Amino acid sequence: MPYPPTPQNILIYTLGELLGDGMVKLPFVQQLRALYPHAHITWMAGQRTTTYSSVLKPLIEKDLNEVHEKTMLGTEWKQALKSPWPQGYDLIIDTQRRIKATFCVKRLPHSTFISPAMKWFFSDYKPHTQTPWPKHFAAQHTILLEALTGRPHDLSYKVDIPKEYLERASDIRKTLTNGARKWALLAPGAGVRIRCWPLEKLAQLAHKLRSQGVAASYIIGPQDMDLMDELKTLDPQATFPLQKWGDKSIYSTLSLAETADVCLANDGGIGHVFGATHTPIVSLFGYIDPATWHPLSSHLTVIRGTDFSSDSGEVKYIPTDVVYSTIQGILNAR
Repeated sequence: MPYPPTPQNILIYTLGELLGDGMVKLPFVQQLRALYPHAHITWMAGQRTTTYSSVLKPLIEKDLNEVHEKTMLGTEWKQALKSPWPQGYDLIIDTQRRIKATFCVKRLPHSTFISPAMKWFFSDYKPHTQTPWPKHFAAQHTILLEALTGRPHDLSYKVDIPKEYLERASDIRKTLTNGARKWALLAPGAGVRIRCWPLEKLAQLAHKLRSQGVAASYIIGPQDMDLMDELKTLDPQATFPLQKWGDKSIYSTLSLAETADVCLANDGGIGHVFGATHTPIVSLFGYIDPATWHPLSSHLTVIRGTDFSSDSGEVKYIPTDVVYSTIQGILNAR
């Protein structure tokens, strides 16, 4: 079957995006735009909100023409008879695999429909038969492009940080490091608290780093503000560059990470933000398989709780000394 003609009007259907989801899907978004530079691309989060309409909006504005969230399309079987969404499209890409949602989305008027649901049963085009279903969540999206083009797509993407943000981040580094030659950024939070390394260990790590002349600061996002008071108690020398900056743009976090010498993060959204920079990352995982969710960084070191506990493998079992020696190894190599 020949590949479809160039579409002018495209719908991307998803369930929704948290911070990490949105970062991991950037290779798909950017490569889709590169394939169809003149198309009108609509992103629809059918059942939840999407960070593409909020914190990550600056990163996708050039690639997506419209973003809609919580449209509720795909939530009820009756939508297969009468859709709540009136518009039709040349190309619909359904990125998820829930049968009810896929069936409802496919009922929208379209010329071409791509979906991995039920092993591509509903899809007009499929990847090559020998292509296995990818392990990593990002590749589970770029394989949809392979179905369209007949060739594999990698996970490459690029985030351009405005110069003024990098300059401001450099100024904040100078202010907070007190002359230290190396700077480590430590992110204590994650969307699910069980994925967070204990704050006591994080504070111990910061103290050990400073004792060796490495400045250490904490990256606290809006959803992690409840951790600040405890960190201040555990670590009286704690500094918080995002709060000192006072800027809520995603570019402030990206530029601070780009300016640092090493970043540490749990299995959460902030780790994927760090992964968009050129800075080495140490990523702490518990029971979640990093093969599916690791940040898309070429300078990544993963430490797993399963290597230190045969019971639950929770991240809390990772020893402070192991994380410290890993970070020092990275810094010594720079």
